[in-house]
Amino acid sequence: MMSDVWHILDRALLHFFMSAGVQLIGLHGFWYLERKKILPPIKGWLNYLMPAVLSFAIISMREPFDVAEGQLLIKVVTDWISWLCGLAAAIYALYRIAPRLDSINNSI
Repeated sequence: MMSDVWHILDRALLHFFMSAGVQLIGLHGFWYLERKKILPPIKGWLNYLMPAVLSFAIISMREPFDVAEGQLLIKVVTDWISWLCGLAAAIYALYRIAPRLDSINNSI
């Protein structure tokens, strides 16, 4: 039982920090699509929220398969919470340095 708790906490910490990388990959993809005129320009919070929502939607699709294979439901909930908290922290951190990122993005 204790090894399950440590495994859940270990994975939660891993997901929290991995979510920042996933957010940056999604953000770069959105910037690329904006630059190629496939997407309209998105500014403000939406610029960082849209990739996070899409990332979370894709990431969370895996969890029902884990439950079907017998994974603990508390682990699924912990995974979702850790992904959401990590994405929220990444959005906040990116929004705080947004003027510098937007000036770089607009100069390309």
